[in-house]
Amino acid sequence: MQAFAPGDLAERSLTGSATWLGIMVGTPVAGDAQGDRLVGTGALNYDMDVGRLDAAFSGIKNIDRGTAYPVEALIFANLAVDPDGTSSTGQSGTRIQGGFHGAGHVVVSGIFEQSDVVGAFGAARQ
Repeated sequence: MQAFAPGDLAERSLTGSATWLGIMVGTPVAGDAQGDRLVGTGALNYDMDVGRLDAAFSGIKNIDRGTAYPVEALIFANLAVDPDGTSSTGQSGTRIQGGFHGAGHVVVSGIFEQSDVVGAFGAARQ
């Protein structure tokens, strides 16, 4: 299973502190729900004082079964953001990578893997 998040990057450093809210989609890659479609909320917070990004995907629902997904939240904390507006950490199975797009870093998108879920996310600056 692969996930992609295309688009032109902002290609410059983040300034200020900000929050982006949006959606995550994904699929389990193991277990009884393997291949089912998942959807949830994505929230990303950047704190300029520490220069780090936190990403959390929560409220995850299995839309094929009409049930809550048993993993309550997928969290990636304390992520470094490169000067070009990208972030990437981890290895296959536990990783996240993404980038900020548009003037003023108006949106963020990317891909992730954690807790046997492979997915993508997109969020708008609040």
